[in-house]
Amino acid sequence: MNQTTNNSSSIRTGGFLNTIERIGNKIPDVTTLFFYALISCFITSLLLSFVNFNYINPVTQDKLIIVNMLAPEHIVTFFTKMVPNFVTFPPLGITIVATLGIGIAESSGYIHVLLKNYWLSLLKI
Repeated sequence: MNQTTNNSSSIRTGGFLNTIERIGNKIPDVTTLFFYALISCFITSLLLSFVNFNYINPVTQDKLIIVNMLAPEHIVTFFTKMVPNFVTFPPLGITIVATLGIGIAESSGYIHVLLKNYWLSLLKI
């Protein structure tokens, strides 16, 4: 059998954008990254709470200490103050609205069409 291959029509598997996409696909979800950061902060506070740094607040002249966030009273404070902290944090509202808007635009196909028309307009130049 005579099989002919056309090298110009073969799909390019390398390139800069494909590398970025492969790396991006390996990154965990944002929620998972946030959870990892939270756990690492808790563990770091536990380890550093035993260290005395001898720093003094220049305004109040109080000694600065690192609080162990895994202490029972601080875990209770973390969970009881969680909702008020998120509700009263102004950038969070803007982020949620922007995320919802981008999600709606993506699921409706608007972003795909917008990008397609943008790249087609660049090709005409």
